[in-house]
Amino acid sequence: MGLFAMAMADLLVLIAYSLLNVLSGFSLSENILMASILCKVLTFTTHAMTSISIWCWLLMSTLRYLAVCHPLFHLRLWRAPHRAIILIIFMSSITNIWLLFAVDQGPSDCVQHPLNGVSNLNRLMHLIESIWSFCLPLAIIIYMDARVLLCRPLDFKTTSGSRLARNNRMRCEAKAALWKWLAIAFIDSLLNTPENLYRLAVLCGMPVAAPNIYNISARIVAQ
Repeated sequence: MGLFAMAMADLLVLIAYSLLNVLSGFSLSENILMASILCKVLTFTTHAMTSISIWCWLLMSTLRYLAVCHPLFHLRLWRAPHRAIILIIFMSSITNIWLLFAVDQGPSDCVQHPLNGVSNLNRLMHLIESIWSFCLPLAIIIYMDARVLLCRPLDFKTTSGSRLARNNRMRCEAKAALWKWLAIAFIDSLLNTPENLYRLAVLCGMPVAAPNIYNISARIVAQ
């Protein structure tokens, strides 16, 4: 369930970014209301779905940690992932809902206006979003996956030789699968790091880079 939710969130992010880039090449001055709605919805979708994606990955890391280190406790949580996904969607929507009010259609692209005329409020909201959508889940994912690598399941001394060999083989296969999952998690986090670090740097006062084809292309790939 968590993997499906993460895949759907990533797919919606790609669709929303593609539509934003396609729409930026067309003039929608004849229908200002439609252009404004598209900017608001697509921008909100990209930010909210990115948050949902990384939190779903955290959910899977947590379940993997419980399955390896606390298997008996993990078996009692068969309904918890569904409730957790609902909570993730709700919280990700709440932390990004302000974009529906701040984002509007500009002369050639979507622009962000200060909330209530106070630009510092926008900066605070971006900071909350960055912490919720990147810093906090990434730190917990690293902790959970590190614990999984260091955790060793208990062995029973009464285990027979043939069963012990079978258990060792299954453990090696599980270890290989775990490393594949960790590699995917590392690549996913690594690709999202540049964009989130750029946002944090801008929040700290770094001048915004002038838009050009290389800058825009790099940010699209990072997303």
